[in-house]
Amino acid sequence: MIYQKLVQKYNNLPQPADTTEFEYLYYLKYKTPDFTYFNMTAEEMFFRERYNSRKYQESAELGIKLLQKDPTELKTLLYTSTSFKNINQSDSAAELLKRFDLLINIISKYGDGKTIETSYQVVKISDEHAILEHTKDLFYNRITKQESNCIIDSWDIFSANKNKNYNLNFKFNKVEI
Repeated sequence: MIYQKLVQKYNNLPQPADTTEFEYLYYLKYKTPDFTYFNMTAEEMFFRERYNSRKYQESAELGIKLLQKDPTELKTLLYTSTSFKNINQSDSAAELLKRFDLLINIISKYGDGKTIETSYQVVKISDEHAILEHTKDLFYNRITKQESNCIIDSWDIFSANKNKNYNLNFKFNKVEI
């Protein structure tokens, strides 16, 4: 209930939320009773299918509807931004990418992802994948480690720009509702 009220407040703001409000929106979502790390709704699956089929006009429209329900879903932000870019609506694309970058900055505040101890603390598996896709590098090997209070994914990544390998680490806190 709290999360839905925050989303409603966010959607009624005349301009984007500040960092604190956005941080609450992002990290409180996993406290909702219908939260899941992995499963997507039928709407999310259809949105991603439209995006993967390069039906960018439809994808942009569906993405905006999804963002009305969850304005902090990183993969939806990334794909909707790209969809707007592909239909030559660069202002809308830039605004959504600005939101995406704001969330990355919020997530980075708790860790830079370079080591297990400084893992990115993400909420959903799709957020992890959005960050990986946004790097534009090749991610190729994942090691998942379960601990008593969290799950840690460690990725081996190759950067073609820098011609070197590096690691990114993500942490998911276990939900206890």
